[in-house]
Amino acid sequence: MDEATQSYRERMKAQRAEARAKRDADKAEWHRRIELHVEVRRIAMAATKAAIRDKGDKLSLYSPAQLRTQADAMIGPWLVAQAKATACDAGAFVERNSCTEWSGKMIVGYARVSTDGQTLEAQQAALAAVGAERVFAEKQSGIKTDRAALARCMRSLEAGDVLLVTKLDRLARSTRDLLNTLEAISDKGASFKSLGDPWADTTTPHGKLMITILGGLAEFERHLILSRTKEGRQRPMAKGIKFGRKPKLTRHQREEAKARKRNGEPLVDIARSYNVSHMTISRL
Repeated sequence: MDEATQSYRERMKAQRAEARAKRDADKAEWHRRIELHVEVRRIAMAATKAAIRDKGDKLSLYSPAQLRTQADAMIGPWLVAQAKATACDAGAFVERNSCTEWSGKMIVGYARVSTDGQTLEAQQAALAAVGAERVFAEKQSGIKTDRAALARCMRSLEAGDVLLVTKLDRLARSTRDLLNTLEAISDKGASFKSLGDPWADTTTPHGKLMITILGGLAEFERHLILSRTKEGRQRPMAKGIKFGRKPKLTRHQREEAKARKRNGEPLVDIARSYNVSHMTISRL
């Protein structure tokens, strides 16, 4: 190995180490801010409950949403500033949402991937970066409507809460499923936002209209894709082209095997002579 190559490798190794150290430091700072935010909310909630007891009132008379509202009022500007600072440090996702201040609301996140080979970390990090206090995550196909984590997420929503997803297709794949889910969110008095789709905001009439229209267009495009795929298969099938694996037995071998079956020869012996499974012979 010449000196130039050795120098280049050492330089690249140093750059990777520096980038890794910076990434670890940024991640540690991000976690510190999130932990501080959660701790302040916990302290404010404890102080709120203590103040209610001091007045002689029963905590059971207050809903969780009312308790959170009073707790947020106690920390007020600090909570808003910290939530915005934490969110704005997250990057591109938050820039598209203008670092929205969700003061006095519970931010609930939902993350989903379709297969075990995919990871939820990127979605969870993006949701936590904009202040999601609780993230429901699962590995399920979007075609399924009875997803367990989504059901728990919907049950946890209360009036004034905000449900966040990184992209609209994480919540639903079809227009009907999407509209049903958004209606359930609305019935609870909560709202919905998509980080990757700024127009997907159910707090405004325009956002509701855009979700309905674009959701319909997405389903229409899916039907077009399925239609083109079906046509692409029908044309070669009309020409006699068969799909699937090539048959293990030729036409002559199949006829011969059928004759041996009719003569009462065991399937295992017939299959062994053609080097196939006895199930292949049984299906003839």
